[in-house]
Amino acid sequence: MADYGLLFWSLGAALALSLLVLVFVLVRLRSVARDRERLRAESRLLENAAPQGTLLLDSPDPDAASVLRANRAAAGMLGGAPEDLAGRPLRDVLPADGFDGPVELPREDGSVRSLDAQLVPDESGVAALILTDRSVLRGVEADLASLESRYREVLSRVPLLLYTTDLSSGETTLDGAWLDGLPGTPDFPVHPEDAADLERFRTSFAARPKEEDDGGDGGEVGPEEGYIEYRFRTASGEALILREEVRVAPGEGDGTPGVVRGLVRDVTWLREAERGLRQAEGLRRATLAAASSVSGGGFAVRSEGRLFEVDGTLAQILGESPERISGRSVFDFVPEDAERAVRSGMRLTDRGEDEPRTRMTWKRADGEPVEVEVAASPARYRDAAAAVVYLRDVTAEERRRAGERARYEELRRQNAALLRSVRSAIRDLGSDLRQLRGTLRSEAGTTGRVEALLAKLESLDAVFRDEFERATVDLSELARSAAERLRRTASRRDVDVIVAGGLVVEGDRETLAETVGILFENAWRAASRSPRPRLVFGRVEREAAPREVPVFFLRDNGPGFDMAEAGAAFEPLSPSDEPYARLYAAEQGVERHGGRLWLGSEAGRGTTVYFTLR
Repeated sequence: MADYGLLFWSLGAALALSLLVLVFVLVRLRSVARDRERLRAESRLLENAAPQGTLLLDSPDPDAASVLRANRAAAGMLGGAPEDLAGRPLRDVLPADGFDGPVELPREDGSVRSLDAQLVPDESGVAALILTDRSVLRGVEADLASLESRYREVLSRVPLLLYTTDLSSGETTLDGAWLDGLPGTPDFPVHPEDAADLERFRTSFAARPKEEDDGGDGGEVGPEEGYIEYRFRTASGEALILREEVRVAPGEGDGTPGVVRGLVRDVTWLREAERGLRQAEGLRRATLAAASSVSGGGFAVRSEGRLFEVDGTLAQILGESPERISGRSVFDFVPEDAERAVRSGMRLTDRGEDEPRTRMTWKRADGEPVEVEVAASPARYRDAAAAVVYLRDVTAEERRRAGERARYEELRRQNAALLRSVRSAIRDLGSDLRQLRGTLRSEAGTTGRVEALLAKLESLDAVFRDEFERATVDLSELARSAAERLRRTASRRDVDVIVAGGLVVEGDRETLAETVGILFENAWRAASRSPRPRLVFGRVEREAAPREVPVFFLRDNGPGFDMAEAGAAFEPLSPSDEPYARLYAAEQGVERHGGRLWLGSEAGRGTTVYFTLR
């Protein structure tokens, strides 16, 4: 029984293995069939998509061959469908004497179709006949001929020259009717200054690498492309600027020298246009530069001492039309006494510098004088040094200034007369007070008040004096002198005084000394009431005043006062027991210098006197 069981188990295993092998074979056959079908579909697709006609023959012998299959292109050339050609003898489909070259195929309409036939045999015993329609080739050839004709026409009309240099032989061929030869050759020389550069440029493209397998060391490699511009004169004497662009086309095989293809064209007009644009841009910048310094006027170009490109505003200033001014000399509109200033400005712009804004007298076309403000900036005009001149009529402004100066002089004269009258009144009052002092000398209190009034009158007399001479004055020195004087004469001398250095102004020294002395006397008296008296004299910058106007200050640490009571300190004859006396005289001294004086104080925190001078 055991032997039968083993036998059945062996038979079952063999049967299972046979089934597995059968399934594998079936799957493999199905895969092969799918691949074969896919290859057939791809083959048909390629055949039908190919532009050439293809006939698959069962024999390489044209006389015995029959058509196995034809693609759409072949069916179209031979007339019919691909399935109609299959199985037919080749001689019936394509009667011809030979099947390797041109084939003439008559059509039903009597015309002849020209085909190119090529028989390709295969070792398997089949062959393929490749058909190409020559009418298509003739159409392409006709298109090429037409394109070449248009190309030649363009070359004949456009100033272009094409050339090709064979790197192996060095032979150069020209293409183009613009020039009869290549610029830079002996028969067509270029500008002497550009000849060497052109020779080096062309030579650099002839340096190609050597092949190492030929025993060379690699050599130098020239550039692949580049361009150069140079000057050239034609046979008729016309001066041109030529641009030559070069590109190297390598050879087809390894180590095969290539060719150099170059294009030469005339860029004279382009460079002239660029130069004109640069000059126009320069004129624009110069105009803007001149206009930024003199606004509201007119401009013109000044070149070689003459005016060009005159605008309407400048012409109106000079009383003539722009056309009649253009080309005329600048000095036709400048009087003799202003010629020197005008020539000085011209020398500046010739050196490439700006002519600063200047006021001078010119003359109109009718000879009438006109006050103008002039500025100029260097520029280029017609390839020559030039300048853009900006002119503004300031005649009305100068007349207004002259009137203001006359009114100022009249006011100054009247003010001087008024000051003389004030001084006379002060002196008369002082004389009367001195006589009164002699009469009341026995009464001490009355005499003290009279002395104080006399001191105030003398201060007013000092600041109202007629003489006023401006000079450089060191306020720091005047402040130190006033402090030293008070340290010697005041009742309290231990006052700490800080004076900033370098406080230099322009003004009348005697008036400023009297003014600073009055301010220090007031501040000293106020600070003396403090346990540790201190004065600080210096300069500050305040946002309320222009930055160029210095603000000076004198600060004390006295008791201060209510600013509501500050007005009394500026009375001409304020009581001597006020915290700040004689400020009226100090204020007058400051105002005579075009400045102003004011106080800043707070009870218990001291007082600061501010003043400005112009």
